[in-house]
Amino acid sequence: MKNNVIKNFFYSLKRVWRFDKGYVILNLISNILWAVNSYTYSFAIKFAIEAFEESKPFDTYIINILSVVVVTLILSCTIEIISNYFWTRTEHLSVNMTREFHLKSLDIDYEKFERSDIQDLHKKAHSAISYSGILGMVENGFGMFQHIVSVIIACAIISQVSLLLIGIIVACSIFKYFLGVYREKVRKRDLWDKLPPINRKITYANNISKNLSVGKDMRIYDMNLFVDKEREAVVEEYNHTYKKFLVKDTFLGILKSILDVVDELVLYGYMIYEVLANGMKISMFSFMISSVNQLTYSISSFIREYGRLVGCSLRVNDYIEFFSQELFLDYEIKEYDEEFKSLEFKNVSYSYYLQEGKALDNVSFKISSNEKLALVGYNGAGKTTLIKLICGLYHATDGEILINGINIERFDRKVLAKFIAPVFQDTVHYSIDIEENITLSVKPDSIRIDSILKDVDLYDRIESLPLKKKSIISRDIDEKGIDLSGGESQKLSLARAIYKDSPLMILDEPTSAMDAISESNLYTNINKLINNHSAIFISHRLSSTKFCDRVIMLDNGRIIESGTHQELLNENGEYAKLFNMQAEYYKGGDDNA
Repeated sequence: MKNNVIKNFFYSLKRVWRFDKGYVILNLISNILWAVNSYTYSFAIKFAIEAFEESKPFDTYIINILSVVVVTLILSCTIEIISNYFWTRTEHLSVNMTREFHLKSLDIDYEKFERSDIQDLHKKAHSAISYSGILGMVENGFGMFQHIVSVIIACAIISQVSLLLIGIIVACSIFKYFLGVYREKVRKRDLWDKLPPINRKITYANNISKNLSVGKDMRIYDMNLFVDKEREAVVEEYNHTYKKFLVKDTFLGILKSILDVVDELVLYGYMIYEVLANGMKISMFSFMISSVNQLTYSISSFIREYGRLVGCSLRVNDYIEFFSQELFLDYEIKEYDEEFKSLEFKNVSYSYYLQEGKALDNVSFKISSNEKLALVGYNGAGKTTLIKLICGLYHATDGEILINGINIERFDRKVLAKFIAPVFQDTVHYSIDIEENITLSVKPDSIRIDSILKDVDLYDRIESLPLKKKSIISRDIDEKGIDLSGGESQKLSLARAIYKDSPLMILDEPTSAMDAISESNLYTNINKLINNHSAIFISHRLSSTKFCDRVIMLDNGRIIESGTHQELLNENGEYAKLFNMQAEYYKGGDDNA
């Protein structure tokens, strides 16, 4: 992407202005005052020396000095007040922009967000919000404006003595400008673009040690040695990347320092020549030296700020590139109030990104209102992929998925979410209390929550807790927090889905972590739990298929059998084979008991 610094500056300014207009105005005022204030000391010194040279009355001398001191004091105090208030607003702005970014991230198409290349772009876009990106673009842009004002003032002063001096300063600065721009491009190319995937691996390796979900395996199987070996390899990759960049950056830094020394020698040499050859007064000499120093500083700062601006602009490019990836889908149907009548797959196929073959191949079926459907099959048959397609997390490669005869790709995701209440295979709970974990964004109804908790056999466990439904899940943010077992977590996820009260419940291995008694109790109460809703059950344990109206068996992404539980047993096909295998297992367990 072409690095258009000016365009990216106004892009960033527009975004910041939308969040906080006061931030922009204060920034501009502060930089103008800084530029003016930087010359007040030069004038004070000039007046002081000039008074002695011209033998002015002492009271005139004092008045001149005090006038400059008062102006300087007023400017300094004003700048200090603005700066302190400004930084408070800066932090507030950064928090709000980051918050919006993360909320926006939740709207990214899930299927695309799973891709590692999109995650790397997301990480770079997130870092572009800070002072290395959008905020830095505005800050450095206004900083450049400050130095432009300062340069104009200095040039007006120095032009009284020599325009050639200004030309020398500008010529040296132009060379340093191109050097600074090249240095930032090297930093972006050799460091910033290469670090996100490396940092992602380092973060994973560092976080796994405190991940309680894998902590048992880490300790028992001595996996820390393996993880440490992988971490060491990634850190070595990081160090190699950084060292390679550092060699180039150090060379460019040394070259810039040499140019700075040469610049200073030329300027001071010229001013000394003016004193010795043309009889420049000491007061003017000191004033010129101060002004020349301020000019060189302002130009150097301008170049430095522009170099940073180029770096920020390159990262703003990352931000713009990320949001130009068509990650956010536009849906035709924003509101839909009709009741659920049917869900239908018509010749649906699905292939994962950059993977050969099909996870689902020409799948067709239909589930009607109040119907219960079981999806069974061996591992890798495509069951979970199918569920993600129903939930709109994935998009069919071929064919279409219909709700009430309407392609679900036309439904806004919030509209689609009203139809479904899934319980995914990997149960997820948040570090909030139990009641909030069940209701989430839905208004809490304590009586209904208690009833559902009893139905999923979790009520007694929660009532035994000191804070009952107000108990925080996880000790991450509350030392009195609780941990749930695998089976209890599944029951809580099921309670959440039931409370949502959507017309289609999707249960992906809802009892995989439950004991046999809990599973039996759940299935005994299943009709009460589902409460005349449609439901899709996915389970390796085929006990759930007996109360379903229909069973579909998948194998390698294709439907190989379909019918009622009894019909499939009578066919004596793959389903019957799997069912009888499990039945023999439980019989064998009873015999051994």
